[in-house]
Amino acid sequence: MYLEESNELKTDAGDLNLRCIDIERYALLQFREGLIDPLGHLASWVGKDCCRWKGVHCSNQTDHVVKLDLRDKGDCFMKRIQSAAAYYNNSSCLGGIPIPDFFGSFERMRYLNLSYAHFSGIVPPHLGNLSNLHYLDLFAYPNPYEVIGSSWVSDLNWVSGLTSLKYLHLGGHDLSLETNWLQTLSTFPSLSELHLFDCALQNIPPSPPNLNFTSLSVLDLSYNHFNSLPQWLFNISSLAELELSSCYMKPSISKAAWEDLCHLQVLDLSNNEISGDISDLIGDLSRCSNHSIEKLSSWHNQLRGQLPESFGFLKNLRDLRLDENLITGPIPESIGKLSKLNNLGLVGNQLNGTIPESVGKLTQLAKLRLYKNYWGGVLSQKHLEGLKKLEYFSISSSNKAFSINLSDEWVSPFSLRFIEIDSYPLGPKFPTWLKTQKQLHAIALTMFLFQAPYPIGSGNYVHRFNVIVDFSFNRLSGQVPLWPNVARLNLANNLFSGSIPTNIGQVMWRLEILDLSGNSLNDSIPLSISDMKYLRRLDLSNNLLYGEIHEK
Repeated sequence: MYLEESNELKTDAGDLNLRCIDIERYALLQFREGLIDPLGHLASWVGKDCCRWKGVHCSNQTDHVVKLDLRDKGDCFMKRIQSAAAYYNNSSCLGGIPIPDFFGSFERMRYLNLSYAHFSGIVPPHLGNLSNLHYLDLFAYPNPYEVIGSSWVSDLNWVSGLTSLKYLHLGGHDLSLETNWLQTLSTFPSLSELHLFDCALQNIPPSPPNLNFTSLSVLDLSYNHFNSLPQWLFNISSLAELELSSCYMKPSISKAAWEDLCHLQVLDLSNNEISGDISDLIGDLSRCSNHSIEKLSSWHNQLRGQLPESFGFLKNLRDLRLDENLITGPIPESIGKLSKLNNLGLVGNQLNGTIPESVGKLTQLAKLRLYKNYWGGVLSQKHLEGLKKLEYFSISSSNKAFSINLSDEWVSPFSLRFIEIDSYPLGPKFPTWLKTQKQLHAIALTMFLFQAPYPIGSGNYVHRFNVIVDFSFNRLSGQVPLWPNVARLNLANNLFSGSIPTNIGQVMWRLEILDLSGNSLNDSIPLSISDMKYLRRLDLSNNLLYGEIHEK
């Protein structure tokens, strides 16, 4: 989200006669001279008119720099630029240099975006001089698994000088030394977005006094270490987005007053240890007259109970992810009322009963994930015939009474990119309707008990690069097929025999994973496997192979 620029701002290609303030141009040039820029991202930073430089915006009235945007714009903006004094770091766009102190001298600046630029070191308190700043984004790195460099804030008092602030993103900066972060950041009545993603925050204060989050609409505290769900969160009635994923929280969802947050559009509680009854959460949200919730994500928790019929009142819901919980019972019939639903994730629960045919009314559904449950009854064409936008479909059941009944004449209305179906003995023929799926990037059909001829033997079926194929635990026989566009191939526990094709390495050189274990393959291992330069996993165990393994 970016603040809308007023007509006071002049963009890079503005008035040719405009000349920026000398001291500000000098500061920017000093910054540029400290970098090595082999890709020429700052090539425009020459001449006297710094207002025309890339990422620099000036005021038409005062010529002062009011916006500086050095964020990564998708392909690591300023990639491989490094400080002349720093060691080269392949994963760091700026080689881990600190945020320059001079940024604090642009007192007229209203927008500063350094996200994904991979600065390191302490965040300079000089930024507190930017009293006109509306937007400050210092997000340190792109995801929680890619730690680029150490960056931290030892004292947040400098933030109190940013009296006009509306947007603040300190994600990725270590705030563990700052014990009064909440009190400090709650003093801005105009603050609408606060992002503290992965800031090493510990033990969120339960009830601090004098909180002033009257305008706050977005609060992201994900990837921190909080044991509880503080009650003061439910006093921020203006919240539209609340992100609390991966915070090690262990509260009961039943004790929370979700009906007090009736402006919520996004609620993410994923990857915690939250307990309680799922019906309490959905019941509270459904009592909001505006039914504003659009995304509800609470996967990998310990939620129990059944999905209530009030589920159908969430008419604006687009994304529901409740995977990996302990939810039981059937899917309510009212799910058919969620006309905007795009993603339904219920993988890894204890859901049972017959899947309602009203699922077929979800015309906007692109992802339907019902894998690893205890479904009963029959999945028929009526469940799928209205899902014209479906791209991702997975289903399996530990209940042997569950079956899939799709006729050979049935023509599916959708074009799948991913399908995963497990433990359904639909063989020996491969389902006709699946043969029409020409856009698949991943197909996993295990324990189908289907036999050759191979469903993709013609080569037309798998026609895209980087396709994933899992046909393990079936009754395929004959020679191992050669599918050149497959990246991951699992044919384990079938009836393949004879030799592994000697040219498998030349034809399937893109392979990353090859699993042929549990077959009846004999002869020696082809030397051409060494041509698979991307191969990272190879399993040929439990066959009849013999001979030497070549060093190559």
